[in-house]
Amino acid sequence: MKNKWDVTLLGYYGFGNLGDELLALSAINQLEKYGISRDKIIVLTASSDFYSKLSVSYVNRWNFPKIWSVLRESRTLLMGGGGIFQNVTSLRSCFYYWSIIEMASAAGAVPWAVGQSIGPFSGKLSRFLTKAALSKCKVLEVRDESSQKIADELGLESEIGEDLVFSLNPDIKSSGSYILVNFRNWKETNGFILSVRDYLNNNSYPCIGVAMSPDDYTFIKSAQSKYKINFSDIILVKNWDEACELWSKSVEAIGIRLHFSLISLLYGLKQMLFAYDPKVFCFAKRWGIPVWNKEEALIKPEVASVSIENVRDMVTAKFSRYAKKVVSL
Repeated sequence: MKNKWDVTLLGYYGFGNLGDELLALSAINQLEKYGISRDKIIVLTASSDFYSKLSVSYVNRWNFPKIWSVLRESRTLLMGGGGIFQNVTSLRSCFYYWSIIEMASAAGAVPWAVGQSIGPFSGKLSRFLTKAALSKCKVLEVRDESSQKIADELGLESEIGEDLVFSLNPDIKSSGSYILVNFRNWKETNGFILSVRDYLNNNSYPCIGVAMSPDDYTFIKSAQSKYKINFSDIILVKNWDEACELWSKSVEAIGIRLHFSLISLLYGLKQMLFAYDPKVFCFAKRWGIPVWNKEEALIKPEVASVSIENVRDMVTAKFSRYAKKVVSL
């Protein structure tokens, strides 16, 4: 019987987190470049807002009977990037993705994973669920050395690659003068915010607070009031077009989230990162981006010391190789 879907796409989609939505967009674009039309792709998502505009089908990620039906009609299940196997935010993340991969295997949809971060973990159960799930993947690509080390410890064979968002291509180059600032609610963030505030107070460029999720927006608004930061605006960025418009008029980026830094890298901005977890630290180290080391005076933002030339082509070439191995079974 011919499958209705070539790919069911799985990730932390539909929660308003820009980085995850851009991962989905990147995966869809890469599948299309490989030759899989959008009408053969379906996305598991918590909300249809982003995906209704992308000419792909979607299904509620909490509707397990419907997901089972979709997987029975799918050739493959693709985990399209991100840090979905970790228990820093909640053990439920590992349980959820493990359960979907188990369903896919039972339904005959071949699992594969591209551009993943693995961990960090606390406790044995999350490691067990992660190993059980990812061991079923025909392809397992991780996006940083820390994740590959964990994969090795779990006895998983993996290949290292780059984040899928590197495949997105900015339409125009940066030519502005704004400083972009991204905060998120995390431990030790207060010290970082104080350092950023002092840096901004001694700088003549106007600054914009950049929220990558609704939670970021609430937190940045609170930080603005609490720490008396003179943002000219605070913007919740919802899609790639809005990101391009904002980054193209900027000169520096100071922030926390990985994809905030990655977009800044695509635009060649001077930047500085608070490496709040292993994946962000590995990212900063990989591309030569200065990081905040808890000093009172902020390190001056600098252009990344490692070139991203040809990275976009490499991501596309690797994705095509993986797709050929899995979708062409």
